[in-house]
Amino acid sequence: MQREVQLRIPWSPIQLPHRKPKLWRLIRRLVGLQEDPDAEILSGMIISLRHASEAALGQGLRNTVAITAPWMRLWQDDCPGDSTVNEALRIAGLKPAPLGIMHPIYISETNAVLAANGRRICQDRWCYGAEASHEDPYTDDVVYLISFTYHSIYTSFQFASCFFHDSCDNKMGLIDPKLGFDRRDNAKNGAAFWHSLRQYLVKRVIEYSKHGRDIPPTSYMVVLAGEAAESAEFFNVVGEAIGDIKKLATKSKPTPKIELVLSNHPVYAAARGAAFWMRTSLDPAYCDDYIEEVEREEGPRSEKHEASDHGHGEL
Repeated sequence: MQREVQLRIPWSPIQLPHRKPKLWRLIRRLVGLQEDPDAEILSGMIISLRHASEAALGQGLRNTVAITAPWMRLWQDDCPGDSTVNEALRIAGLKPAPLGIMHPIYISETNAVLAANGRRICQDRWCYGAEASHEDPYTDDVVYLISFTYHSIYTSFQFASCFFHDSCDNKMGLIDPKLGFDRRDNAKNGAAFWHSLRQYLVKRVIEYSKHGRDIPPTSYMVVLAGEAAESAEFFNVVGEAIGDIKKLATKSKPTPKIELVLSNHPVYAAARGAAFWMRTSLDPAYCDDYIEEVEREEGPRSEKHEASDHGHGEL
């Protein structure tokens, strides 16, 4: 997964060469050959998660599930009938959710965590372009996801948009196994590890600001997730990194507004967002009450307020 997150696929007007059409998958399956190495690897991860979930719940999972994962540009052009994610689910003995053709095959970790925190939701009536909305759905906010686990740190950048949209603008996704929480024990001292992590978080922003952008971002939403994100040391380091980022401002690059979004339960945030995504996809009436309330207060076809803000603050 570390390799696939970083892989860049050039655009092509024809089917990309790495695609394995559904018929080709079927032929390989019938003759007993490995169908998709990436799907085989992913299925192993899904099976482990399935067993852990069933043990925690005390019962088997339903056959239909939704997937959240770091955004993979390699999978960008997958379709439901020819998808690495759906193939992995099949190998794991599960079925993908029967979502519409306009829905992504899986929800990116960034969007899942946003949804878990009540961000960018209840906008499916207005999220199809500025002509259908009082607001442009793509704002100046750049979501800087920092997913900190015991084994690695995953960072990526994308514009803040409706959580159920495709994350095709997700940029510079990177998984670094050298900075997982468990690696602090291998450092010469704990302070050195946290200092390296602080420098890394700032460096990623510098790299993004130079990555084909004529105008630097004016507003960041720093979103924290992962089982190690509840560490007090990590939270302090993120705060220090945000301070360092603000100090990078110059006359041509004013100090960006930076908002910190910390999930109530970082380890489960992405999973909660994926579950919410599936529920809203199957039941489009999920935010009728919210829309009715907004229309009473501000008139129809307007959404000036975000959904509930869970565990966030501005630094």
